[in-house]
Parts: sequence; structure tokens; C-alpha cells
Amino acid sequence: MLGGVPQGRGPGGRDPAVQADRRDGDGQAVPAAEGGPVTAPDDTAARYRRPVPVLWWTGRRPYLLFMIREFSSVFVAWSVVYLLLLVRAVAAGPAAYRGFMELSASWWMLALNVAALALTLFHTITWFVVTPKAVAVRVLGVRLPAFMVAGPLYTAWIAVSAFVVWLLVR
Repeated sequence: MLGGVPQGRGPGGRDPAVQADRRDGDGQAVPAAEGGPVTAPDDTAARYRRPVPVLWWTGRRPYLLFMIREFSSVFVAWSVVYLLLLVRAVAAGPAAYRGFMELSASWWMLALNVAALALTLFHTITWFVVTPKAVAVRVLGVRLPAFMVAGPLYTAWIAVSAFVVWLLVR
């Protein structure tokens, strides 16, 4: 069939020359290098390291958006802390709740919470955008298109938001 290939070996046949348990291993290893290293390390030569600016990520839009998304995680965490502080104030009684509401009405707390809302929305949207790229959903061996993976996320987000608005307005 092929020149130089033994015909007696079929599928599943073994050749003792390539089976580890059938050879003695003589001459199979690469001999150790003799002598010293080929080149001596030159510690006197200064290695050049290109300086990287602190704000290197501002040079390209994808890097900037990625870093903003990572930074927005701090504001997502603040939203959780704020909610826990609210629950603690409610559990502590009416006086603690009033104090919490007065603190929440201060200009800096309003600014912080508006920034947290904006960055949490940005974080959510970018998370939903990246989900189809990070999760390969396959149905019957076929990968679903991105809109079929992200679509249910947006739908659930809109449904929960509509329910919360309905609770607040009714």
C-alpha cells in the first residue's frame, strides 16, 4: 500500500518498536549536553524595558470600555452595601430609618447613587453583550446565535424592571 510501511500491521496491531512496555529504551533518550552553556549570561548589558504609561488603557476604545466596566464593579458593590444599610435601618426602627433617609437625601449621597445607577446599567449592558461570546449554547449540536442567548437576558431584565415599576406605581 505505502512504501516502507509494513503491511502486516492492521488496525489495533502493535509494533514493539513504538510500544513503551516492549522496548528496553537503549538509545532512545537524547544525550545530555556536554560542557557549559552555549552563551554566558551577560549581566552587564542593560535590558531595555519600554515604559508603559499608567493610563495605557485610554489609548484604545475597547480597552477603555473594559476598564470602565471593571471599575463599575465598585459601584455595583456600593449598591449592595446601600441596600444592606437600608435593611439594617428599617430593622432598627423608625428613628434609624428616618436618619438613613436624611442621609440619603444629602447631595453627595444622591450624586453617588446616580453614578452607581448609571455605572450599574453600563455594567449590566456590557455583561449581556459579552455573554454570547463567553457562553457557547448548543442545541442539537448547533451553536445558537448571539441574539438568542442575550435576548432572554434582556427580556428578563425588562420584565423584572416593569414589575418593580408596577409595584411602585400601584
